[in-house]
Amino acid sequence: YFDLFDEKDISYRQADEILTVQGRLTAGEYRLPGNVSSQFISGLLFAFAVMKEPCQLEIQGDLESAPYVRMTEGARTMFFPNGPIHDTIRIEGDWSNGAFWLTAAHLGNLVTVSGLNPQSAQGDRAVSQLVPLLKKERAIVSAKDIPDLVPILAVAAACSHGGIFTNIQRLRLKESDRVASVMEMLTALGGRAEATE
Repeated sequence: YFDLFDEKDISYRQADEILTVQGRLTAGEYRLPGNVSSQFISGLLFAFAVMKEPCQLEIQGDLESAPYVRMTEGARTMFFPNGPIHDTIRIEGDWSNGAFWLTAAHLGNLVTVSGLNPQSAQGDRAVSQLVPLLKKERAIVSAKDIPDLVPILAVAAACSHGGIFTNIQRLRLKESDRVASVMEMLTALGGRAEATE
C-alpha cells in the first residue's frame, strides 16, 4: 500500500513498531490488491468522493469481499453524486450481527429475528442459506465474500455435522488472527478444529 504515498510522507520506527503517515491524499491513479481487505478499497472510494480532481482505483487480482465494495458504491451513489441528496434514509438491518441470532434460532433456541432485507446487497445475508445447510450436512463453505461469517458458521458446523471452510487466509490479517481465534473458541467449547495453509 505504500505506493499510495511519497517516501517523505511515511516513516517506520522498527524499535517500537510505529508507522507514521502524514500528508494529504492527492488525485490520481491508485492500485490495491483485491484479496487483502475491502476496507482499504472502501476507504479510498469514500475519499475519492470528496476530492476535487478525478481519481481512479485499479483493483489487482481477484476481489474478495465484493459485496462490501458494492455497498460502498451504493452509499457513494446516494450521498456523493454532486453532494448529499438525502435528508433522511432508512438503514436496513445488519446481516453480520443478525447472523449470530439466526444461528441461535437454527440451533433450537427461541429467537426471532426481524428487520433483515432478504434482497439486501449485504453479502452476509448468505447466512440464511448456509446455517440450514450446515445443519443438514457437512458442507464446504467459501469465505471469499463472507469472511465475517466464519466464526458463527464454525459454531453452527461444530454443533451439527462439521464443515470445511475455504478461502480463509485473509482472516489471519484482520484485527486479530481470526483463524486461530475461531479454533481456540471451538476447542474451548469442546469441539475440534484444524487449519491448513
